[in-house]
Amino acid sequence: MKLVFLDNEVYCATDNLDGMGFGPREDEVVITTLDGEFDPDYDYSYDADTLVATKGALKVVDPAVEQQLLDDYNQNKYKDQRANSYPDIKDQLDKIYHEGIDAWKLDIKAVKDKYPKS
Repeated sequence: MKLVFLDNEVYCATDNLDGMGFGPREDEVVITTLDGEFDPDYDYSYDADTLVATKGALKVVDPAVEQQLLDDYNQNKYKDQRANSYPDIKDQLDKIYHEGIDAWKLDIKAVKDKYPKS
């Protein structure tokens, strides 16, 4: 497992670095090796000489930040619910062709009614 650090923070954890680029910040990136599984709930640091990352302390989460993230998720989760419930686009187009736009609108409205905006 590789940990990619940017500004001394974990940018990503990956087993495959192929094709990964960082553009103008390439010089600020540090790629390290991590023994074991990555757990995003923990802080990580690395030894600059060996480029081996180590798991640190459990991250402290500010309750206000956690609540804001939860509020943001709840405000937008209808989008994912709708996207997962809509028929495949091919099926939607087929419905429009065979049954007309009004029949398609009824199907779409049923999903929107089931998962209203918050």
